[in-house]
Amino acid sequence: MVHNIITRRPRTDEISALHHIWNSSFDSPDEGAEFFSQYFDPDLSLVVCHGETPVAMGHLLPIGKLVSDQLSAPCAMIYAIAALPGHRKRGFGTAISKGLISNARSLGFPAIALCPADEGLFEFYKSRTEMREWFYVNELCFTAPPASTKHALLEPISAQNYAKLREVLLENTPHVEFNQRALEYQSTLCNLYGGGLYQMKSSFGISCAVVERQSDDFVCIKELLTDVGFSNKTKHTNRATKERTHSLSNMISAIATKYPAAKYEIRMPAETRAKMELMGYDTFQKRKFAMLAMTPEVKEMTEESIDTPWWFGLAFD
Repeated sequence: MVHNIITRRPRTDEISALHHIWNSSFDSPDEGAEFFSQYFDPDLSLVVCHGETPVAMGHLLPIGKLVSDQLSAPCAMIYAIAALPGHRKRGFGTAISKGLISNARSLGFPAIALCPADEGLFEFYKSRTEMREWFYVNELCFTAPPASTKHALLEPISAQNYAKLREVLLENTPHVEFNQRALEYQSTLCNLYGGGLYQMKSSFGISCAVVERQSDDFVCIKELLTDVGFSNKTKHTNRATKERTHSLSNMISAIATKYPAAKYEIRMPAETRAKMELMGYDTFQKRKFAMLAMTPEVKEMTEESIDTPWWFGLAFD
């Protein structure tokens, strides 16, 4: 039973055992190496042991703040919960998740996020922990766009400047405000396989994007935030809509030119769906993206913005 499972903080001399758990659970040893060198903190991690050897693990990442018009609350993220193959389905992940939530609160994080690795895990965590569905995403999958001679200006951007631009573009959207350390980690992961943090400028606005090549044939735009000239005062005339469509197409074309592939996936905030439909992009699929555990005080302050989809963005996946 979960309540009989003992969790503890890992010792610094157990790093090799944690690497082994990572490599046995995730198809990304290079990412594991970066995590343990950049972000790992034994005081923010928990393990379950068989004898004296860790066989399951989970970690907390201090990623920034949960923000809206009514709220600014420190937020941590539960990350890389994993167990060795012979020690799965024993309740270790549940015990570690509950322990990390408790530890996060004792460390001053009233909001704790979790990005399940697949759709089925939402119900798993919902039934076993206090995590609830909270963040949504619109995804657009498409084949390689036609060649274009006109592109938005695509420029690499530092994690610090990406953080600033991101907040400008998310000004009216309740979201997680990632700190510079989290964005530097995401930049490192993108660079491992080809990709990075970018800003794009076009005649109708400015955008920012997190791009990662996940295979020779597939590129994931993990976050695309854009104003493309939209505001509450903008008139949605046929001409303006056409120009905005061209603007977004130019942004996509700029990324595709730098990162040629057969297939692409774009993740955008759920609240942009109406904007995309105005521009002729009606094939976005809205889906659950991340979960949240929060204190009663934070929950009360989020009630006024509950009708607006919250944006998480980066899952370090």
